[in-house]
Amino acid sequence: MVDENPSQYPDWQRLKNRSIVRKHAGDIVGAIEDMNKAIELAKGNSALASRTSIMLNYLADLCLTAGFVDRAESAIKDALDLSRDSYPILHADNLLIEAAVLNEKGRHQEAMASAQEALSLYREWYGHFPDRVSQVENQVQHLASFQ
Repeated sequence: MVDENPSQYPDWQRLKNRSIVRKHAGDIVGAIEDMNKAIELAKGNSALASRTSIMLNYLADLCLTAGFVDRAESAIKDALDLSRDSYPILHADNLLIEAAVLNEKGRHQEAMASAQEALSLYREWYGHFPDRVSQVENQVQHLASFQ
C-alpha cells in the first residue's frame, strides 16, 4: 500500500511528481518549471545520477513538446553526460530523445547517428524484448525518411 502523504518524499521527488501531474493536466510550461526545480535539487548528488538523467530526459521531451528546442537539446546533453558510462539502457533512451531534438533542428544525419546508436544499445541490452527493439527500429526508419 502506498502512503499518499506527500510530505514523506524528498522535495525533488515531490516536484518531479507534480511536474508529471501538470503535464497530464495540459500545463506543459508549469511541468517544465517544476521539473527544472526538481533537477536543481537532485543535481550533484551522485546517488541520484540515474534519476537526474531520467528527469533531464523527461524535461527534454517536455521542452520539445513546448517548442523550446534549444532548451530540449541542453537538457538531453546533460542527461547523456550522466548516463553515458553507467546506464546503457537509460543512455539508449536519452539517445532517442536526442535524435528527436536533432531531427527537429534539421540536423538529420546527426539524428540518424544517435538513433542508430540507441538501436544498437537496445539490441544488445533488450534483445530478449523484441517488441521494444521493433519499436526503436520503426523510430529509426521514421528518421531515415527525413534524410
